[in-house]
Amino acid sequence: MHLQTLLLGLLTAAPALSASCPAKPPPAFANGALLRIMPLGDSITRGVGATSSNGYRKRLVSELEKLANVSMVGTERDGDFAGGADRTRHEGHGGFVIDAIRAEALQPEALAALKPNVVLVHAGTNDAARNLGVAAAGERFERLLVDVRAAASRDAVVIASTMIPAQGDEVVDGRIAAMNRDYVARLERLSAADERIRWVDFGGVRDAEARLDPSPGAGNFKDTLHPNDKGYAFMADRWVEAIKAAETLGLIKQPDEI
Repeated sequence: MHLQTLLLGLLTAAPALSASCPAKPPPAFANGALLRIMPLGDSITRGVGATSSNGYRKRLVSELEKLANVSMVGTERDGDFAGGADRTRHEGHGGFVIDAIRAEALQPEALAALKPNVVLVHAGTNDAARNLGVAAAGERFERLLVDVRAAASRDAVVIASTMIPAQGDEVVDGRIAAMNRDYVARLERLSAADERIRWVDFGGVRDAEARLDPSPGAGNFKDTLHPNDKGYAFMADRWVEAIKAAETLGLIKQPDEI
């Protein structure tokens, strides 16, 4: 009888003992580092086709804020994010081709001044749409990434992407697909040589799950080149996954002082 009483007492006390010894909390995302993000590109980065030109950026911020403090940087502002106009900053320029995006990123007031620790790059859609040097676009894209990596802070992570497909224009989509194949070969080589160059496969060359489906039935596009809110949400989630992967590898560091 005494043994039964003792066992009952231990079982009754177990929840209290467990409650007094809570599980160790997980470490802070990137050891508490600020995420200072520069979205770099053209009108897709700006957010054309989305409500209030929020693009992928509004969802990106809302998802990442569940993990860390987030600051968006760039010389442009578009969107209706909560928390003030600075939350809407970016470096997306409508109509810009790869070389123009590169030139803008290298302006003194951009990368060098704003010191992001994460740069998101989507570039080349206007080159494809205008049939401007498509065969050499991969070379220009590689130069863009190399120069962005050099101009950014030493510990910055550059996350580039293949281009999203085009909807309803087989000619332009064919150019994008050809450019994306070249992009992937270069991205694989660059990322193998420098772990701080990462990439997302919106074109689905290597990762079909990351491809933004351009079929009308999928309902991801506003027009031939630009996603709608649904398509941009898909992009945002893939960017978030890439940033999380970089953090898991210990690549996200506190940004330099501005």
